Amino acid sequence: MKRPQQIAALVALSLALVTVSLQAQQSTEGSGNEPAEDSSLAVPVTMNGQTGTQAFVSETILDRYLSGGVSVVGIYSDNALLSNSGQISNFSYMAQPHLTWSESTPRLKWNLGMSAGFLESNHLPNENQGAEGVNLNATWRLTEHASVRLADTFSNTTGLFASIPSAEPESGIGVVQQSNHSLIVPPGQRVLSNQSLAELTDQAGLNTVIGVRGTYGLLDYPESSQSTQFGTLYDTRTYSAEAFYNWKFSAKQWLGVTARGQRFETLPSLFTTDVGGLLLYYSYTAGPRLTVTLFGGPEYAGTSQTASAPAAQSGAHGSLWGSSEGATLDWAGARTSASLTFSRQLNDGGGLAAPVNLQTVSATLRRSLSAYRNEIQLGVSDSTNSPLPQASLPAASFRGLSTSVALQQRLAGGFIVRTGYTWLRQDVPTTGSSSSANNVWFSLAWDFMHPLGR
Repeated sequence: MKRPQQIAALVALSLALVTVSLQAQQSTEGSGNEPAEDSSLAVPVTMNGQTGTQAFVSETILDRYLSGGVSVVGIYSDNALLSNSGQISNFSYMAQPHLTWSESTPRLKWNLGMSAGFLESNHLPNENQGAEGVNLNATWRLTEHASVRLADTFSNTTGLFASIPSAEPESGIGVVQQSNHSLIVPPGQRVLSNQSLAELTDQAGLNTVIGVRGTYGLLDYPESSQSTQFGTLYDTRTYSAEAFYNWKFSAKQWLGVTARGQRFETLPSLFTTDVGGLLLYYSYTAGPRLTVTLFGGPEYAGTSQTASAPAAQSGAHGSLWGSSEGATLDWAGARTSASLTFSRQLNDGGGLAAPVNLQTVSATLRRSLSAYRNEIQLGVSDSTNSPLPQASLPAASFRGLSTSVALQQRLAGGFIVRTGYTWLRQDVPTTGSSSSANNVWFSLAWDFMHPLGR
């Protein structure tokens, strides 16, 4: 789907949700039959197909509000093409207004955020164009025990701006369902990505939740798909369907099982890989502060080569057994939040010519300082992309490392100052080399939040 069609579809979906919200309010206000807020089980985030939020326990969100503002961001990179020779430094800036509408009623909870701006680069004139982003999370309670959840994340920007840690402590699509965005591409590389999720759940019993879930992901490298470091960067499409059963067998513990099927496509048409798997979950929750989840299970993959694949990759097909495993930890305190994630599973190539075994280890820490007006955020990630043996690609792995630190200070009048540093490194076995980049950035934003009355 082309970008204008995606945005039009998101707008149409947003309008539909607004209509549903108004109808739900009208029907519940006069009926006296509103579903109880606490009548449904709160499934741990990883089992629920979500990532944990970095919000503090002390942070409270209004039921209905409109927030927004505008930010100006400047970034300097000492290696904008992520090359190990002939490095080019580059300074870019982006002016970007943003708007978020959040709504929470007994039947409908949703959060819609949109941003659009213009990106200017002094040494990469091909990247002087717009940058957009859309985030949608919505849950609609059909009945007291059945719910529909929709989520979508769309972005069109460059690797330079994508490396900036998010200032919003929001939850996203879960580590098990995420497409592969781990490959560290040149900071000046434009990246268009979209990931959508739709889910239907039912609380089938006092302590059981069942449901089905589907996801779709795309990753494109428009207009600049040639990288001197990696060679061609390929577009990918990912499709996934899941059926799950989650059981709360004690006050703090859960067990779950998920059956899923996936399809990974590499474009221009090279490979199609179909994957079937079974995942077992165990989760321990200690109130809102701590959640630990373990998951693992077998996977079976079959890869087929399209007629247009290069002759050098003839015979790039076959099947194999593998496994998926991982663990997540999310902890939230009054002024500190932290998350740790480990996962290893089959995934799309994320820009490589074929699907991979993807292993990722990441950690984030958010700490509020001096009465919540100052804040520090730390992050580190280590990912390894190992092409499947059926793909006839080099057996060596593409390893990427990144670290980041961000400082934030809230000023009077809704102004926010952020500054930070990001270090990136990508090892490329096809050239036997590695490249790194140092990015330094600064932003000045003005934000507002306006409660919406009933």
